[in-house]
Amino acid sequence: MTHPAPATPEPIHDDLRPLWPDLLAGHPKAVHEARKLSRKVSAELALTSGTRRERRAWRDLRRALAPLRDHDITGDHLLTALTRAGTPQPELAAFRQDWARRRAALHAHLTLPDPPGPAPKAGGTRKAARKTLARHATHLIREAHIVLNSRDAEAWHDWRKELKTYRYTLDTLIPTPKVLKATLDALGRMQDAEVVLDLLGRPEWTHPGTASLQRREHRARTRAQTRVRELWPDLRALLEAHAEGQGLKAKKT
Repeated sequence: MTHPAPATPEPIHDDLRPLWPDLLAGHPKAVHEARKLSRKVSAELALTSGTRRERRAWRDLRRALAPLRDHDITGDHLLTALTRAGTPQPELAAFRQDWARRRAALHAHLTLPDPPGPAPKAGGTRKAARKTLARHATHLIREAHIVLNSRDAEAWHDWRKELKTYRYTLDTLIPTPKVLKATLDALGRMQDAEVVLDLLGRPEWTHPGTASLQRREHRARTRAQTRVRELWPDLRALLEAHAEGQGLKAKKT
């Protein structure tokens, strides 16, 4: 006997509506898309008359989905590493089964908050975006001089979060510049390495290839940091231009 899918609650944001049934089912793609949407809309709400309650609704959704998303990312990295290390197929199959069981347990404890409602009507967002970008660009430049010379993973993570917010704010005006996307990709890989290394250091992780996996993620983290530092001169030039209100008009096609 089949049961009908649960009704989508109302009110709900239009862009979240098609994702909601799959979110309830814990589908990885829906989890990823919903978290991206939450950051995009949160950046837009900061430019409009969005209330604290509306912003909190998106933040709560993002936090509720974080354990599943972290699990999915970590599993992808571990499976890739185990495969490249020549792990026998039976062991890979056992890993997949164990990882699926862990995910099912996380999903069983998933409690989604009430969905965010419809988006408020935007007004004057372009002017607000330029003002917000100028402020954030100045702060990002100032913090970069500390972060890029730091070994503190939390400092890098905080800088990445602000840069992601910057990206979504910028998207309201122009497409994401390549240097900004490349920097965020590198920062994302660095954060993934931190998540994986945290898991590998837990007592319940007993895989015989742990030392090799740890070395791989340490190397990945170092490469990601190096890449961010290489990109910084071009990113700084972009941020300096935006701080002066330059380069914020979409090119005509």
